[in-house]
Amino acid sequence: MVTTVDPALQYNGVAVTTPSNAIIEPNECNTLDVTLGNVGGSTATTISSTLSSSTPGVTISTATSPYADIVVSGSGINATAYEVGTEASVACGSSVAFTQTVTFNGPASPLTFNFSLPVGQAASNHYNIVSSTVAGSIAAGTLVAGSQADDVAVPITLPGGFAFSIYDTPMTALTADTNGTLQFAASGASSASNAALPGAFTAPTLFGFWDDLDLRASVTTGGGIYTETNGSAPNRTFDIEWRARRYNSSGTGAPTVRFMIRLHETTNLIEVFYTTVAGNNGGADGVSATAGIQRQNTGTEFDQWSFNTASLVAGMKLTYTRPAGVCNVGPGTCFDPNAIFRNGFE
Repeated sequence: MVTTVDPALQYNGVAVTTPSNAIIEPNECNTLDVTLGNVGGSTATTISSTLSSSTPGVTISTATSPYADIVVSGSGINATAYEVGTEASVACGSSVAFTQTVTFNGPASPLTFNFSLPVGQAASNHYNIVSSTVAGSIAAGTLVAGSQADDVAVPITLPGGFAFSIYDTPMTALTADTNGTLQFAASGASSASNAALPGAFTAPTLFGFWDDLDLRASVTTGGGIYTETNGSAPNRTFDIEWRARRYNSSGTGAPTVRFMIRLHETTNLIEVFYTTVAGNNGGADGVSATAGIQRQNTGTEFDQWSFNTASLVAGMKLTYTRPAGVCNVGPGTCFDPNAIFRNGFE
């Protein structure tokens, strides 16, 4: 709602227009466009702007620009791109603070707007999940103590020095739930009632096949959770396999749900192999299961492959990858035409 007959400018956002990846990085020359909007009652004219930064290692070689007139409810960008140079000392993951001072024909002139931009691009908060087909049966070898049970969570012994991170958090402990979840914590919970993600698990959790599973030896022949380490550091793999039957008060026999999670050291790649998903007492092909990954039990940092749909079949592999952050040292900062004068040359 317009509350004044005078022009009134506001900061509407900033865009990095060069380089082509639109990211500020160390030792690089960038150009910026800053959008201003007019929320007043008349056209803003004679607009001029100066951009500055107090961040060490940042130089603004083209710092001033006019703006074209901005009509009521309109917006505009600087006529001359601001040129911002970063030195190699500017750290990835830090931010650059900017101050824009704007003069115009309104009584509120001059105005000052403060904003910041990150150096580099952080890793994605989400995982890409891709399915493929694999041949043969994949199995892990050593039974985890206490895992031949129903509705329990058991600690998993990690390979020494195994370097793996999930959501940028180094793995220091693992807990496996007999109902098909792998929780990245020293202790965890077990729930026979699956749900859409995010589920009720507070730690980062991988849902291989979250369903009402029974791993008791009296119910599932060879049932339990098994682990195995292969390869040499720093490129080992760590496998965690579930051999189970869906819960049934009277049924016994060979596993009807068998899958394995493989963690890749250093690269943080995750693979989930599905050997048997025939189900018993219903549940074939994951029709009563949840598969995916989440950071915690609230928020939006989760990625669900399936929930109560027939989307998990024998011979399938799901590969989980998280797009890495971007921050590279550039070819050089901007040319500052005033630098030679500051150094005493004419």
